[in-house]
Amino acid sequence: GSEITSVVIADTVTSIGSNAFQNCKKLTKVDMGKSVKNLGEGAFSNCPELIEVICSPTLNELGTSVFGNDDKLQTVNLEGNDNLVVKDGIIYTADMTKLVESLSSADLSNYTLPSTVVEINSFAFYNQKELTSISLNDGIKTIPQGAFINCKKLREVVIPDSVVSLGTAVFTGSGITDVKIPASVKN
Repeated sequence: GSEITSVVIADTVTSIGSNAFQNCKKLTKVDMGKSVKNLGEGAFSNCPELIEVICSPTLNELGTSVFGNDDKLQTVNLEGNDNLVVKDGIIYTADMTKLVESLSSADLSNYTLPSTVVEINSFAFYNQKELTSISLNDGIKTIPQGAFINCKKLREVVIPDSVVSLGTAVFTGSGITDVKIPASVKN
């Protein structure tokens, strides 16, 4: 494993690639600088000591599971960022129409998706240890790939009639034993 404990990204860097800092077991803090626009899939995943991430004000695109399995991550600072917001440990687009990623540290035992959300990123709730039930709002059309993968305590998902598609491995490794799929789902 890597001995890196802190990362400061130069202001000239605009992208951090997939899995770039994955498995940095001692990483505690990341400062993205001023110009990072996108983070690749799993860019900072499996960093068990990561506590704080200061995001670039230009950040607007996150791949899947950017912070997956970062159980101690409490602070994702999006100050000055007009593209993304963090509310209750969940990263959304600023207009609250897309749920990008839930942090492992988020307390989501019984979660109701905000009514404004119409899209959920793949693996958005990956490995949410405390999630027991979730209600999706009527605007959701797709439950994407791996949305609730490894949510071991998840017992209930309320799927609205607006959903027409379920991705692959949506409930793999979750605690779901029964799920009611509405007739609206075509694939």
